[in-house]
Amino acid sequence: MSLFFGIRACNHINLPVTLLQDVTIQKILIIIMRARNSNHFTAINMLRCSIGLVYLWFGFLKFFPGLSPADQIARATLHCLTFGMVSDDVSIRLLATWECLLGIMLLSRILLKPALIFLFIHMGFTFSPYLLFPRATFQHLPYSFTLLGQYIFKNIIIICAGKMLWELDCNRLSSNERHETPTIKPTAIAAEN
Repeated sequence: MSLFFGIRACNHINLPVTLLQDVTIQKILIIIMRARNSNHFTAINMLRCSIGLVYLWFGFLKFFPGLSPADQIARATLHCLTFGMVSDDVSIRLLATWECLLGIMLLSRILLKPALIFLFIHMGFTFSPYLLFPRATFQHLPYSFTLLGQYIFKNIIIICAGKMLWELDCNRLSSNERHETPTIKPTAIAAEN
């Protein structure tokens, strides 16, 4: 029997021989189970990856003017925050780059702590339209949001998820430190004898 794209062929069907010929379904299942047991499929990793995907996707859209639904508010906010000293096109490309890099860092788990710091900084600035453009974000100040205001307010979920990722990463690091084997110094052994 041979495998064709991970599916075992029936004895009476001759499928082409592939590179996967020596791999059996059992081996594939063992690999999947090992990955599941090593916490690659945890809810926390799904949370981290989903936030990373959102950042990467939304950041990528900002590279193309008018494609992002947040393009106008992002440009107006960046214009106000930079006091117009940086052109809108440059500032939106910097924001797009920031968001894409942040997404890649979260997806790959490279430099997770700095990525989360950048996330918290970014999230702080995403709430600035409430102060800069209250008429665009509120129907009735301070309790009834416009659609834009709702779009911004949902970022509180990302902040809470980022805080949870931060706490879990700190716990993971401190847990690793607790499980390290202590080193015994030769001088300590000599002093006991």
